Amino acid sequence: RDTTQIAELAWPLMRSLSKHVVWPCTLVAPEGCEMVVRYSTRAYSPLSFHPGMPGRKMPMLTTAAGRAYFAYASDATRATLLSMLRSDAAASSHPLMSDAAIEQLLRQVRGCGYASNLGEWSVEPKFSAYAAPISHQGEAIVCLNVVFLSSALDNQPKREELARQLLDTAQSIERLYAEKLQQWPALALN
Repeated sequence: RDTTQIAELAWPLMRSLSKHVVWPCTLVAPEGCEMVVRYSTRAYSPLSFHPGMPGRKMPMLTTAAGRAYFAYASDATRATLLSMLRSDAAASSHPLMSDAAIEQLLRQVRGCGYASNLGEWSVEPKFSAYAAPISHQGEAIVCLNVVFLSSALDNQPKREELARQLLDTAQSIERLYAEKLQQWPALALN
């Protein structure tokens, strides 16, 4: 339900962000220990390389959206996710699963407010992404993600500007959601 409510508020801002930065953006939600694309502006972006993205599943710790969600999930949610991820024999031996790697990931993402994947996801090595959490009361609900061709944004100032615009949009969606949550219970009573 939260994802649908956020999407209703986010959609105009997502379209505006995508129009401004030209790259497609997506609203990505957790499903078990994966992230799933729920809504996307790919149909509206001239630089979309992945048609039909809604419903696509992505791993938690090797994608920007997964990293952002994981870093801003509650301690209890994060512990459950780690337990689920570590129960998979193939995943549990991955270097990102060590306690030191998890702590470094949390520091990095929380330090800048967003997560990145700069070609590390082996399924999409030519693409990079930034993702910012959309949270309520300190807990991530979904993430706003922007995907771009790594070679197209080949310098740090361009990437920093994209990250700033993503963060601004995610924070605007978060504020709208908090405001609407205050109004929706009253609307439901009428």
